[in-house]
Amino acid sequence: MNTNSSTKMSQQNEAEPASMLNAGKFWEAFEEEERRYRNVADGIRSHNIGAIFDELRSAEISSLEVDFDGGGDSGQIGGITLLGASQDILLPTSTVNVLEPKRDGSGYDTTAMGFEEALEALIFALLEEIQAGWECEDGAFGEFTFDVPQRSITLDFNERVSDVHSQSFAW
Repeated sequence: MNTNSSTKMSQQNEAEPASMLNAGKFWEAFEEEERRYRNVADGIRSHNIGAIFDELRSAEISSLEVDFDGGGDSGQIGGITLLGASQDILLPTSTVNVLEPKRDGSGYDTTAMGFEEALEALIFALLEEIQAGWECEDGAFGEFTFDVPQRSITLDFNERVSDVHSQSFAW
């Protein structure tokens, strides 16, 4: 009998399996990357919100309402309502420099977008921040309200939940 092989077997049985160690390290790395990503996203949020408000103010829009709806693994913006001093008010057509966090959390990229695309990117980023997966399964719906003079955003968020009430009877 080779004592080296029996010693190796007993040491391996006492230690965690290699696959468990690899999975643990994978999740630690994933969580660290997600933490870095969130820190970058938190840091650039105010820039992106400010850029949207600047464009709304320039277009003399006092309030903007954006409806969203999601479910079954897809989500979209439904409608946009504008309020302003003029009856013929239109969304800005300008270009907005949007900061987007790199997925690995190492920083951000600057992307020039049309106003509507920048607005959509902001809406989806805010939704992801408060309820990741808002578009999955039963989904969620609601409305963002941009108060331009106050430079504030309010979100009315409605999460759909399936509920089952079961009973059994026997006679």
